Amino acid sequence: MAKKQSFLKTKKSFSGVQILLFVLAFAAVGAVAIWQSYAAPANKGGGHVKPSGQTLTGTITDTTYGVAGKGFTPGQLVALSIGEANGCCSATNRVADSTGSLSYTANLVGPGTYFVKASILSGSRWVVVAQWSGVAN
Repeated sequence: MAKKQSFLKTKKSFSGVQILLFVLAFAAVGAVAIWQSYAAPANKGGGHVKPSGQTLTGTITDTTYGVAGKGFTPGQLVALSIGEANGCCSATNRVADSTGSLSYTANLVGPGTYFVKASILSGSRWVVVAQWSGVAN
C-alpha cells in the first residue's frame, strides 16, 4: 500500500528573496492606489456628489502655508490630502464648523509646490470637491 503524505506535516519555508518580492508587490499595489487618487482630476471619482460651492483658498508665508475651506455642511468630516514641496504626501481630517468652514496650517518644508485636496464621503466613496495649490520660493 502506498504511503500517504500529510500536508499538515509538511512545512514550507520562504527564502528572503521570496519575502522581499512579496513586500515589494504589496508596496507597489499601495503606491498605485495612492498615485491614482492624486492623478484623478478634481470632482471626479466614485460617488454621485457634485461640488456645490465647496472651496479651498490658500496662503503661503515665509514659514507656513495654509488653506481655508468654505461651503461644507456644518459638522461634515472632510479628508485633506496634502502634498508638500514637490515631495510626498500626507493626510489629515477636519470637521467643518457650524458655518461650514475649516482650516489647515503647516510649516513649509522647503521651496516647491504645495497642494491640498478636500474630499467628502459620498455613499461608500470619497470624492474630491475642492483643491488648492501654491508655490513657495
